[in-house]
Amino acid sequence: MNFRAAVFDLDGTLLDSMDVWEKIDIAFLKKRGLPVPSGYVTEICARSFIEAAEYTIALFHLSESVDAIIREWNEMAAYEYAHNVALSPFTRDYLRQLKHAGIKLAVATGLPQKLYEPCLKKNRIYDLFDVLCSTDDMARG
Repeated sequence: MNFRAAVFDLDGTLLDSMDVWEKIDIAFLKKRGLPVPSGYVTEICARSFIEAAEYTIALFHLSESVDAIIREWNEMAAYEYAHNVALSPFTRDYLRQLKHAGIKLAVATGLPQKLYEPCLKKNRIYDLFDVLCSTDDMARG
């Protein structure tokens, strides 16, 4: 191999997780007996968490606060990543082959540590990485 290190994203790359947030959005509304309007998931995916919560409150006339909704979404995500998110096909074998070849492995992800760490441990690949970095680790300027 002509490289000494490999950096991976998680969502949709190493993790088969692309439907997690849609599943959370649907479960959140279902819990309240609300329908999922056409385009809702697409609409909130393009927004920050705060903007998505504000949009959801306005759309459904919810009495909950932005913070309460975000907290609930985060709790739901923590559960999903810790218990239900699996690896993409062949991920573990590929990472082990790279590690065996002496390649340093790293993760660069937008997921916070509280989501990625339990997921990587559950899927038995956490210890393969030399570096784990999320946007939470970046200095805010």
